[in-house]
Amino acid sequence: MQKLVTMIGEERAALDPVNTFVEIDQVEGKEVVRVTKDPKVEAVDEPTFAKLIGSDFKNGIIEVTVLSKLLENAPDFARGFIGVAFRIDESNSKFEGIYIRPTNGRADDQLRRNRSTQYFSYP
Repeated sequence: MQKLVTMIGEERAALDPVNTFVEIDQVEGKEVVRVTKDPKVEAVDEPTFAKLIGSDFKNGIIEVTVLSKLLENAPDFARGFIGVAFRIDESNSKFEGIYIRPTNGRADDQLRRNRSTQYFSYP
């Protein structure tokens, strides 16, 4: 897993993959950062993200556009998770995050729709 240096907005940014792979890709003619879970990660609840490094950002607004696809080998209970982790410690073992579950947002079951957007603290 190799670090990626790219532009985020008008800032040069370095992304450090944590149990993921990061690469520059094109989606609908726009340059994007693709973050893909490392297939060696088999546990359900492992940290998988690209960590922005070298930034002194503390508190404020984080604005992103996301696109998610379920992995072909995803188990039935995996509904797809995509989001933003923040306040990540140096060892990547503690962080907070907010994520969306795109398939839940389109489900017929109201209970699943209620869980379309979630905040969490890890561990």
